Order: sequence, then C-alpha cells, then structure tokens
Amino acid sequence: MRLDDVAAIVRRLRSDGSDHSSVEAKRAAGGLPSNIASTISAFANTDGGLIILGLDENTGFKTTGIADAAAMQQSVANATRTMSPPPHVEVSDVEFEKKKIVLVEVRKLDANLRPSRTSDGKAYVRVYDGDYPMSVVEEQTFITNRGRPRFDSEPVPEATREDLDDSYVRRYLQLCRRNPQLARFTDDGDLLERTSVLARSGTPTVAGILAMGVYPQQFFPRLVIKASVAADPSSNAGTRATDVREISGPIPAMLDEALEWVIRNTRTRVAFGEDGHGRDVPEYPTVAVRELLSNALIHRDLAPHTLGQSIVLRLERDKLIVTNPGGLWDLDIASLGLAKVSSPRNERLASILQNVRTLNDERVVELLASGIPTILTALAEAGMEPPKFYNETIRFTARVPNHALMHANDIEWLATLPGAHGLSDKQRVVLAKMRGGMKYTNATLREEMTLDSRDARKLLTNLVSRGLARAVGINKGRIYEMADDREPAVSAPAHPTVAPITRMRPEDAADQVAELLRTAGRPLRTRDVVAEFNWRDARALRALNAVVARGDAVVIGSGRGPGTAYQWVGPGQ
Repeated sequence: MRLDDVAAIVRRLRSDGSDHSSVEAKRAAGGLPSNIASTISAFANTDGGLIILGLDENTGFKTTGIADAAAMQQSVANATRTMSPPPHVEVSDVEFEKKKIVLVEVRKLDANLRPSRTSDGKAYVRVYDGDYPMSVVEEQTFITNRGRPRFDSEPVPEATREDLDDSYVRRYLQLCRRNPQLARFTDDGDLLERTSVLARSGTPTVAGILAMGVYPQQFFPRLVIKASVAADPSSNAGTRATDVREISGPIPAMLDEALEWVIRNTRTRVAFGEDGHGRDVPEYPTVAVRELLSNALIHRDLAPHTLGQSIVLRLERDKLIVTNPGGLWDLDIASLGLAKVSSPRNERLASILQNVRTLNDERVVELLASGIPTILTALAEAGMEPPKFYNETIRFTARVPNHALMHANDIEWLATLPGAHGLSDKQRVVLAKMRGGMKYTNATLREEMTLDSRDARKLLTNLVSRGLARAVGINKGRIYEMADDREPAVSAPAHPTVAPITRMRPEDAADQVAELLRTAGRPLRTRDVVAEFNWRDARALRALNAVVARGDAVVIGSGRGPGTAYQWVGPGQ
C-alpha cells in the first residue's frame, strides 16, 4: 500500500473520529493485540479490510508507532496460521509521521471456504466499526452460500399449476416466444418447465410461485414487504410509526404497490435545470426507488432458514431504507455499480422475471447488472447523494438520503444568482439558509445534512471559491456565512446565529428501536440495532434497555456480552 493511501485513510479516521467498516486501528503498545485474530476473522468473513497497528483511536488516532515492526509482522503471521481456514493477509510496515506502523491487509475469503475461525473455534463478522461473534443463523447462511444457491428452483410441494395467475402466465409465454430458442417449445407446459417455472413433476417452483403466483403468501407467509413511516419527532408520545403496511402478492404486484406507497408517503422536492430554475420532482427519483425495491425482491435469500424474514421498507425524516434478508452473493460493495458485473443470488427467479410484466405492462427486471448503475445515475441526475450500501452476512441494506425542501422565493433568488450554476441541491439549501442569516460551522453542517467532515468542508469551501460565501476564523472556530456582496433576505433575523446541533432524545431512540423490534419478527442483538440506525453500541444498548424497562421487550441470554438478544413482547406481537 502506498504512503499516500495510508495518509488519506488516517486523515479520514481522524476526521470521523472512529474506525470504519473496512479499517481498524490498534495501538499495539504492549505487543500483538489479543483481539487481532477476531478482527482478521471478521474482515475475512465480510468484505476484507485493513488493520493499522501503531495508531491509537483513544487519542484521536495519534501515531504511536511500533517499536519492533519486524517482530510484530511475524506475530501477525503466526496468529493467522492458527486460524481455520487461514485467511490471506499481506503484512508490511511503513514509516508514517516519523514512526513505524504495521499494515495488515486482509482479503475477503472465498465463499466456499468461509467462515474463517480463530484458534478457539469462533467465527466473527464485521458490522460498521465492530467485530461480532457469528450467530447460528449467520453460520447457516455461510454454509448455504457455498456454491450457487438453488432454492428458487425447488418445487413447492403443496402448489399446483392452478396456483399460477393466468394473466401473468399468458404474457410471460408470449414474451418468452420472442426468443427463437424458446419459440421452438410450442407446448405451454413444456416451455414453463424449460424455464423453471414448473419442476419436472409439473409442480410450480419457488421462483414460479413468487414471480407469477395467484397468492404466494399462501405458501410463504413471511415473504412480504413490511413498510412503515417513522413517527415525526413532533408526534404524540408513544407514536412509533405511521402508515404501517404489509405488502403481499406476487413480485410484480408487490413492486407496484410498494412504489405507490413510497410516492404517497413522500413529498416533492426542488430540482434545478440547466437554466437554474427549480421544478417539483418526487422527493426520491421514482426510477431509483423502483430499482431498489426490485433488487430487494429478486435477490433476497430464499434458504429455508430465512423464509421467516421479510423485506423491510422504511421512510425516515431524512432517508429511505430498504433491507432484504441475505447479503450479497459472490460480490462485494466495491463491485456494485460496475458495468456488466452481476451475480444474482436467485438465478432462475431473475431469469423468469425478465419476461414478466406488471399489470401495467411494465418490466420487473431490466437487463441484469443494470439495477445499481440505474440507481446511481438517477440519483446523480437529481443532484442527490449516492445511496449507502451495507453488506452483512444475513442482510443487505440500502439507505438513500433525501434533501431539504426550499421556498419559492429562495428558488427565484437562486435562479438569478451569479455563480450559482452547477451547485448541488445541498449547496443551494445552505445558500438559501445563509441568505436568511444562518451561519454554519463544519460540525453544524455535518449534523444537519448527515455528511462526514470531508464532504462538509468540500461543500462549504466550494461556496467560498465561487464567491457566494465567506469563511471567518480559523480551524475549528471557522464560521461560514453569506458573502457581503450578496443580497440578504428581507426577513433575515436581526441576530443571526450558528445552526444548532440537534441531538436525538433518548425516548425517540427508544421509540425507533421499539418499532424495529416489533416489525423484525425475531430476536435482535445490539449489533442489529447498530447496523439499522448507524448508531454506536452505547446508544443502541441504552435504547434497547429502555424498551425492556417499558415492558415491551424481554432479554434473552445472560444480559451481558454480544450474544444477548432482545425479543418484542409488546402490542402487535
């Protein structure tokens, strides 16, 4: 690894103030850290990662260095050899800030070899910035992922041909026969069997029922989408979610209904054309939402131990979240969005759905490998941030941040403002607030718009370079405000103040966790809450204990350690 790359990684660690999902820093002052094997196991079993020895998180990632780098490298190699199977690691040292540090680059282990266990037989996974012992369900998932999953090709014993919806099947056969190779099969039953809608016995397959069943939930009650809108902070106490909906039916029907649900529960936002004028568009680009939902429905895990888990669709004040059971299969986060990169978990289901249409005659699946690029393009064209993807062993989550809405007078002002052409939506919102007298620091902007320090600084300094804003002060005391020669708002407050940092109330955090437990349909651990809300362990644990104190959940296990789980016992159990 190049020194420049190391410097960039350390800058980001120091800016964010914590480890990352793919980077772990350890001081290692007393020799090889006792928990290094668990971190190596977690990286090898997830998406790989980097361990930096000689960097102290507790002092803001200060470089403490390694006294004997050669001995430390040998110790890492020895620890790796005790693991089963031993993951592939590359160990090196580099001089950084006048001290030696040791870099341990851990590669993702091949699916056929996972999980990698430490010498005591434990296997770990990486969730955000922590290493967690693998659960029984996660181990089952690793085992089923050895080799391409075939669960979608299995017959549904209780089903018959009559359990397929004729309206979908007729259109499916018509579209299949546009392919000269499939047009040879003139018998409908033969064609349905050749394309894995029916098994050899004539019984519908899992893929066939999910894609074109009259009511798939007759056989798979939990293969639904559980949708909910997070309660507004101003709602009455005890309100945990609104418009809670369980969306069922075959995949084309679920896709249409879920998309309509998102549109109904979101507002319009302002987008800007090349002329600088704003226009109302959906808060989330419809094409991006459709692809996110389609991906979740097609690529969810269908292994027997996951059939009790549902897809979760959740709208929060500042983001849309889609979570499906099962992590990426034979892919990692870095590969998402790359052209012609596709590895469908459910190969037969994905193939069938390419020739299935909704009742509005719209495609369910476009070309394979086009979903994520379509999402990224749609969000980029809307001037929105790309989604954040989280690939865990037993689930995959996509989070799409939204943007603040703007008033008409601000839109008109921005349209005529010199130097405002090409600004992002977030920059326009910041300028509009500055026009009203608001002042920002890096910290207040990060909190308001869910940015990291680097992105917040880039946004603000770009406004300064355009002459639209000015910076006053230095370092952490620097404040950004409207440039003097820009027209202030008539309604600007007499005493402008820096935007306050808003903190989540403990009761609001408990409400969010309560809703998560209620809709999960299974016990959850602290790490599940951490993954869902991107919180630190301490906040998640406090919220879980608050729900237990209310009497809405019970603790399963000792109450200590990562194995402790929490089960919902409140209303709606």
